[in-house]
Amino acid sequence: MDLKAQNISKRFYRKAGESNYFYAVRETDLELPSGALSVLMGRSGSGKTTLLSMLSGLLSPDTGTVTADGRDLYSMDDRKLSAFRAARISVMPQGRAVLDTLSAWENVFLNARIAGVRDESLVPRALELMERFGIPDLKEALPKELSGGELRRVMLCRSLLLSPEVLMCDEPTGDLDDQNTALVLDSLRDYAHQGHTVLLVTHEADAVSYADRLLQMDAGRISTPDPV
Repeated sequence: MDLKAQNISKRFYRKAGESNYFYAVRETDLELPSGALSVLMGRSGSGKTTLLSMLSGLLSPDTGTVTADGRDLYSMDDRKLSAFRAARISVMPQGRAVLDTLSAWENVFLNARIAGVRDESLVPRALELMERFGIPDLKEALPKELSGGELRRVMLCRSLLLSPEVLMCDEPTGDLDDQNTALVLDSLRDYAHQGHTVLLVTHEADAVSYADRLLQMDAGRISTPDPV
């Protein structure tokens, strides 16, 4: 599924300062093709997460449109957009996005349950994903018993479980060592090359060598993509 953003921007209001608002993302165009790993780099505060949220249907832009295979995401009502995201788009957010009362195994299945997909049919894929990312023995562990890197890999398994057409990952390697960073980046590239649309948002230079398309973001602006 190809994603296209045209003239999108987002600004947030504040109570004090030189201006009563600031732009997180300035007016920009962007296209994310299927079959390619697109890597968006930039420093913290450059607008990367805000852009990801708009592209994934989580945050409506102030201007412009976001289309998925020609369908305008933000022309849908909330119910239809939620159903569209659940069926076709998966987001791995930055930070610790797990439920503390659920085991690692139950957290892997969380998105599937929200989408109403039967757990039994997904058990083989869940096992394969946890094995691939080196956490098969942590199924019964609670989040408080896991390291930051282990939690990141649980979240990645959850994001991949339903084989989404579009996968967006926000700093997925932030808590990982070099070996697991390489494993995750290689897996994301392979997933993209299977015909999916994958956007990786990061500030880590290690991701550059895995990118099919490299973009740079600074102060809410995206530079022209460079070939990798």
